[in-house]
Amino acid sequence: AVKVTQSPKSLVQMSGKLAEITCNHSESTYGNMYWYRQYSGQGLTLIVTSVYPDATTFEDGFKEGFQVERPTILNSTLKILQLKAADTASYLCAASLTQRHRVTDAVVKNLTPPPRLSSGGLCGGTILVTQLPKSLIGTVGNPVEMNCTHNDTVSTANMYWYRQYRGQGPELIAYTKTVGSNQTEPGFQDKFEVMRLKTKETSLKIKKLKAADTASYLCAEWRPSKIRQMTKKRYF
Repeated sequence: AVKVTQSPKSLVQMSGKLAEITCNHSESTYGNMYWYRQYSGQGLTLIVTSVYPDATTFEDGFKEGFQVERPTILNSTLKILQLKAADTASYLCAASLTQRHRVTDAVVKNLTPPPRLSSGGLCGGTILVTQLPKSLIGTVGNPVEMNCTHNDTVSTANMYWYRQYRGQGPELIAYTKTVGSNQTEPGFQDKFEVMRLKTKETSLKIKKLKAADTASYLCAEWRPSKIRQMTKKRYF
């Protein structure tokens, strides 16, 4: 199995100072590395994509104030040049051969009190990813299902489902590239069912709900250089 690790796990730094987070992975063929920012109660926002050895693409809104170093194919360093209160967040690293991300997380905390954050999802540009229902209480042993749609104009967008336990990083459950094409990750194949009946819609079904399924579930839409996470759903 590919292992992705970050250090430090948490960091407290003064406003205006430099903050650095390093990410390492164990697979020498994984040339793509990604950095995300996640505010409390919200989804992931892609900061930058690094394709080894020399291709780095920052997303809009992150082209100033952030730097990335990629000394080898196995590691990457994210630098926040001058910390601000708005930088108080979790920062997550992922590595992939193409588009299948293995994510870990670290938390950067600023000594300045963080801004007031609202809960809910994030969307970038004009692309909207919507998940329904927003929350759901199920009965142990019964199935539960959630749906996700997006309004991207491309017909080739991939869609992803993640599970996130409190205080941990998102874990990929499954992804689907096209209608009728689903790929479920090891460890989730017996418990979850993903369907892609329409180009812009996917569903995630937990076949028999267990106490261990209590978590937030996130949906994402992806096309080159863009990944947008949306709302979370919690099962009790």
